[in-house]
Order: sequence, then structure tokens, then C-alpha cells
Amino acid sequence: MLDTVGFLILGLCGPLAIGVIVWALPVSDRQRLGVAAVLSAWFIYTIVAPPRGAVLGIILPVLATPLLYALSTTAQRAVAGMILPALIALHVSRWAGGFFILLHGDGRLANPFAAAAGWGDILAATLAIPAAVIAYRANPGWEKWVLVWNVIGFADFISAVFLGATSQPGSPIQLFFEPPGAGILGQMPWRLIPNYFVPLYLIIHVAIFIRLWQALRPAERAFAPSTPS
Repeated sequence: MLDTVGFLILGLCGPLAIGVIVWALPVSDRQRLGVAAVLSAWFIYTIVAPPRGAVLGIILPVLATPLLYALSTTAQRAVAGMILPALIALHVSRWAGGFFILLHGDGRLANPFAAAAGWGDILAATLAIPAAVIAYRANPGWEKWVLVWNVIGFADFISAVFLGATSQPGSPIQLFFEPPGAGILGQMPWRLIPNYFVPLYLIIHVAIFIRLWQALRPAERAFAPSTPS
């Protein structure tokens, strides 16, 4: 039952994330279509790829995104003009991290990963609501409050990646041995979280860091608009 509910919710979160990201980027319709196609192909690949092959779906986007940003002025302008409140509000979907706590209660996912990643996601998702409102209102000092949320959300993902990698049974870097470990994260639908949503939302976090850096250092920014979108 839990797997079915997880598949439904995570399956809906995928198109939702794609839709919000495409809408939030100030690019042409043709470019929006291209972004939607890439994100959709990544999502589908994560579902159908074998476990080892799915790792490639994490590495390629994480490596390609900063390269694209460094080489493309279009990508730089897209980050500078992105609709920040929408991308922050998208992180409300991280309430799905509560599944980790439920899986632990079902005896299928071990601590410390389940508790740290589950409650960390819930905290980041909850704080995303006031952070999105603050970014939308853009009152003086809004950047610092959003920066606090972004640091919290980013740190949650980094800690989850570390705990997940060191809780995998048989891993050469395994540090936590409480059964059953984190092996279930390699199975559908749960692998959608570490293989798709975590790297995608980490990329968004980095884009928000760049946008905040531009807002806090107006004299040095080359492409940022005068007010946050």
C-alpha cells in the first residue's frame, strides 16, 4: 500500500516540478519546450533504467548543468530572471520526505538516514512557504531570509546524500549498519527521490544561491534584473 501511494505522489511530483521549472524560466517557448523535454526524459529514464544505469542519470545532469551555465549567456540570463518565489514554493513537495519516516516504521529503511532525511525534508518544505512569500514581497532584506532557508534546504540534501551512501549494505563506504540499511532507495518508486528529485532540487538550490549572490552584490551582477520576479 505504501509503495502504491508513494508511486502516485512521486509520479505526480515529477510533472509538477517540470511544469513549475519551465514556467519560472524567462526563455522562449522553443527553449521551454527543450527544457521540458530534457527534464521529462530524465524522469522517465530514472523510472525505467536498471539500478546501476540510474546512477548515470544523476551524474550527467549534475556535471552538465554548471558547464551549461558557464558557457551559455542564455542560461545565465535565465537564472538571473527566474521566478524565484515559484522555485522556492516548489520545495513544498519535499513533504514527500515523510515517506522515509513511514518506511522506517514499516521496517524497510534504517536510521539515521530515515529520521535525518525525513524530518530534514519536512523542515525544508515547511520553511519554503514563508521563504516564497518573503521572496514574492521583496521587502528590504528579503535576500538574507531566503538565503537562510536555502542553506537549510541545501544542507538537508547534502546530509541525506552522505547518510544514504554510507547506509547502503555492501557499500565500500558503509558506516551505518543498522538493518535493513538504505537499499530500498534503489527500488521503485523510492529511487525517484535520490536519483531525480534530490539532484534536480540541488541544482535549483545552486541557482538560488547564484541569484541571491547577484541580488546582494548589485554592482557585480551582469544579468540580474532590478527586482526579484
